[in-house]
Order: sequence, then structure tokens, then C-alpha cells
Amino acid sequence: MSNSSASLAGRVLLIDDDASFHPLVGKVVESLGHPFVAVRSGEEGLQRIEAGLPRALILDGLLPGMRGEDVAKRLRKKYSTEQLPIVFVTAFYRDIKSYKFLTSECGVDALLHKPLVADQLRAVLAQILEPAPLDLEIEVDAESLRPGDEEHAELLADYLAGTREKIDGMRAAFQSLGGAQGLPALRSLRMDAHRLRGSGASFGFPEITRLAGAVEDLIDRAGDDLLLPGARKAQLDGLVEALAGKVRATVGAAPIALSRARGWRPRVLLVETGGPLAKEAAEAADDALRLCADVESAIEAAIDDRPDVVVLGPEAGGAEACARMRAAGIGPVVMMSRSDSLAERLMATEAGAVGYVARPPDVEGLFRVAAVFARPRVGTRIVVAGGERAVLSGIAEALAPYGVAVDPAPEPDELLSRLERLTPALVVLDVDSWKVGPQLLRVQRADLRLRNVPVVALSSQEERRALLEAGAVAVMPKPYDPEELAAVVVAHLLQRQNTEASRGRDPLTGLYDRAYLRQVCERSVALARREGRTLAVAGFDANVEPLRERAGSLVVDEVLSAYAAHLRAAFRESDVVARIGPARFAVLLHSVRRLDVERLMARQLEDFRNADLGIEGFVPAPVGALAAFPETSMGPDALLESVDARLNAALQGK
Repeated sequence: MSNSSASLAGRVLLIDDDASFHPLVGKVVESLGHPFVAVRSGEEGLQRIEAGLPRALILDGLLPGMRGEDVAKRLRKKYSTEQLPIVFVTAFYRDIKSYKFLTSECGVDALLHKPLVADQLRAVLAQILEPAPLDLEIEVDAESLRPGDEEHAELLADYLAGTREKIDGMRAAFQSLGGAQGLPALRSLRMDAHRLRGSGASFGFPEITRLAGAVEDLIDRAGDDLLLPGARKAQLDGLVEALAGKVRATVGAAPIALSRARGWRPRVLLVETGGPLAKEAAEAADDALRLCADVESAIEAAIDDRPDVVVLGPEAGGAEACARMRAAGIGPVVMMSRSDSLAERLMATEAGAVGYVARPPDVEGLFRVAAVFARPRVGTRIVVAGGERAVLSGIAEALAPYGVAVDPAPEPDELLSRLERLTPALVVLDVDSWKVGPQLLRVQRADLRLRNVPVVALSSQEERRALLEAGAVAVMPKPYDPEELAAVVVAHLLQRQNTEASRGRDPLTGLYDRAYLRQVCERSVALARREGRTLAVAGFDANVEPLRERAGSLVVDEVLSAYAAHLRAAFRESDVVARIGPARFAVLLHSVRRLDVERLMARQLEDFRNADLGIEGFVPAPVGALAAFPETSMGPDALLESVDARLNAALQGK
């Protein structure tokens, strides 16, 4: 919808730090036939406008750093209303004096209040974007977006998934008010409350707006008093929990959240003090990537921007920095490290880190890591089967707040029908309900179409082993704990989703895996036979086992990621670059002469040997090998096996 890297010419620009607000505004703007761009700060908006004037500007009042009215004043000194119309959107400034200030001193053309009603914005923009003069006194009935709109249902689902994440951050921040991170936690809590206040009713949830507003107002009134025990802190606790309960109930009754699409890029905050990754990140920084050099500025930036994931560099403060961020309600946090020790991994986990990884070689690798640990939102339907309708209803209620919709199957035949029709992502089966409960697991596993659908079994009997042998991925005792069941189901759904998203790819390097390369080789050999073409497989082994024994797997991962990034950049897009072993890569090249491939391989090996990877005492010593068709004419397996055999011989010095 938005494209922050696009030129602003002819587009409508939104400046608003609440990313959940962007899709709503974008939907309205694009419904009027105009392209849309969104940025998250006044400074970034001014920079973009300098490079190209937008058709109109929608400007939020409360922005991190430079406030909205300051942005408007600066723009009005340079651009007239005819050149750049400004629609000011705010949760405050509701009196006549403020209205006159914004329209007279700041040069605002129209003022709308949050929670914003889509039809209000649409009506104002329709007048601004058409030749007719703008009527500042325009009145539009406040209505929610019309139900039954499939696109709006998707919008709601995505908004509510983000809202649930905000609530998790608010509750974590509240728990930290009495500690060393009390002030950042209080600021974080207020910022999330302000965003929910401004967006809740815009999406048709006025009670979320009301409760979030009460939280924000209490923080503004009580200030630092909330850091100490007392009546005001107890009141804040009650308001936050009431807001959390309202959000859980709203999410449970709302459309199911969407899964992240392939190629989705999370918003990343990188905390890195130097080196090639920090340099590249500084050059590539945009609304999806922000770089901070220290933890203090990173905490401030994370509170303002609410990134999808924070990545801490090895010099950023380690587990202590991670703990400070989690205490301020910021997360998820991924720690980069070269230390492979179990003790440090445990410290990172106890501090709240969700990932412990080697430093990626480039920004593309950074986004690949972030996409894994940003935990793509679950958006799916599952089947819950069993003869007790109260159990089915209880399971549906327990899973709804997590964005999981339930299709009930109260009869065995109905279960099979739903499995065949829906091919669900998961099944929850109450095996006590029917005498044939355990047998149904075996029936499903015997069906080629359904054998890979995971089943979570509920049983009050001592038959855990039998159910696992029959095909259940997990067995939970009855009576079940709703939160535990939800955790089990969501964990399996996320694992399945991440597996499907990375199918055919190596998760560390982002290269194709060996199975995918073999498939491509099979097709390529068949084509080469028919058309008399040549092809070659160039193999490389990083030869890092001595380094693994000395420095550990994370350092090796760093080396392998760097080699993979180099190979990806060195070969043509038509070539297929894959990771075919723990430290082994291969490149499939079409229609090339053997002599040319040998030259390419020699150049890559030389580059690898001369690469400065910043690892003390490590002298790169990679080896290479080549197999070509039709010289090796037995098929794709023979090509890959020949490369493996020659690389093994090279490693042994033969």
C-alpha cells in the first residue's frame, strides 16, 4: 500500500508514527485513485518533501522529535496551500483557540480529530484533491467503515494483531515501573496508550479508545508518582488490565489475522557500534530499518517507532541491554554474538532474547534473520473435533484471542469431511469423545493428502504413548488448561508457517537448499540432453572445521553467511546458488564453457582467501571442485555426488 522509497510527485504523503494507522489512511487515499506514501517522523517527512512535492499532506500532531505543528509551520514558509494542502490529524487541539492557531499560524487547511472516521477523511481529501475550494467547516457523520468489506476485514485483522502486541508491551512496561527502567517503561506505556487512543475508534472499537485514553490521561496527571506504590499506580494497573481484557475480547470476536506474505520485510532497529553491517545499515536506513549506536538511543527509538524486532550487536551490551529493553516493554529482541557458550545463551534467554545468532554479513541477511524472529502473525483456521460441544466451544474461546479461528467437527464423519474440504493447518482432537478417537489418528495418517496435518490430542486416559505412536504431535491431559492449549497450538502453527515460508531455502544463508538444487539439476540435465547444451556445477567448501573446534559454531555461521553473500553477488541471476552441506556451496551454471567456469571458480576462491572477516587467527582456506555435463552424463545425482567426492579429495589434499 505505502511505498516510502517512491517519489512523492503526485502522491499523498502521511506523516504519522503509528504504523497501525497507515493502512487505514492508505485505504482511504487509494479509494480516491491516488497513490500513497507513509513515513513515521517529521524529519523524514521534510526530507522526502525536499526531494519531491506530494499532492497533499496528512500530518499527525504528536510525533516523536519534531511535533506536527512545527512541521506545518516550516512547510508553510516555503509552500502555499495551492502547492501543498495540509490535513492535520490529532487527538488533541479540540478548542476554538487551538483551531485558530493551527489554521492561522501553522497554515493547516483542514483539521480532523482522532479517532479518525474514514468517511470524514475521504470527504476532506475528495475536496482537497479536486479543483473545488476546500470548506474548512465540513461536517460528516461519524460512521465506522462499512461491514462486509473483505478488504476492511483484512485491515481490521492486521490492526488487531498489532494491538495485541501493543498490549503485551504495555503490561511488560507496567511491571517495570518500580525498577531501574521505570522512566523508559512509563514513557513506553504512555506512547502505546496514546496510539491505541488515536486508532481504536477509527477501526470501530470506541471502548479501546476510551480505556487507552484513560491510561494516557492518568499518566499525564500522575507522572513520576506512578513509579512508586500507591493508589494511582493501583488505578493504572486496573486500567491497563481492563484495556488488555477489552483487546483480548475484541480480537477473539474479530476476523482472523493474516499471515505474513512471502517477501515481507519487518521493521528493524539495529543496535550496532561499527563494522561493515553498521555502515551498510546507515546507508540503507529507511522506514523499515533504523540504526542506533548505543542502547540509550535505541530504547528511545524503539519506544517512538515500535519496530517489529530489535537486533543487538555483540558490543551493544549483551544480556543486560536486552533485559533493559524488555523491561521497557520493547521486543522481540535478537542478540548477535560470537560466543557459543551455553552459559551466555542461557543468560540471553533469561534476559528475554528470542534469538541468539551470528552477525549477518549484510542488510539483506539482517532482514532475513529479523523476519524469522519477528514472529509472523498467525492467520489460519483449524479443525477442533469431539462429541462434547462445551469442549469445542471452550477451545474456540481459548484460541480466538490468538487469531486462530475454529471449525468444529462434532461427529467423526464430519471430521473427515472437513479435513478433505479445508486441509486445515492443524487439528485438535478430543479422543475421549468417540470410541474411534485414537483410530481416527491412524485413518488420517493413512491418507496421503492429510498425513502431514499436525494433530494435538486431548485425553483423560493414560494413553499418551499410544496416541503419539498413532500420529499425534502433542498430547494434553483433560481437563486442559486453556492458556497451555493455546500455547501448544500457536507454537505448532508458527513452526509450520516458518517451515513453509523457508521451504527450499537454507535458513542461515538464504540460499537454495540441496533438495531444490537437485530438482533444478534434474530439469536442466533433461533440457541439456534434448538441446545439446552444456552445464556445470561449481562446488566450494569453506573448510571451517578447525575454526569450529577453536571458536564455535556462531563464528563459523558468520563466515558461511559472508561466503554465501559473496557467491550470491558474484554470479548471474540465471545461475542457481545453493548450500549443499554444513560448510559446502554449489552453483549451477547454464551454457558455459569449462574453461570459463574454472576461471570463475579460481577468482571466487582467491576472493575468499583474501577476505578480511575480522576473526582473529583465522586464515581462510576454502577449496573448490567442478563437475560438468555432458562429461558427467549419469544425471543430476551424479553431478552433485561428483562435486562432493572431488571436494572431499581436495580437503584431504589429494
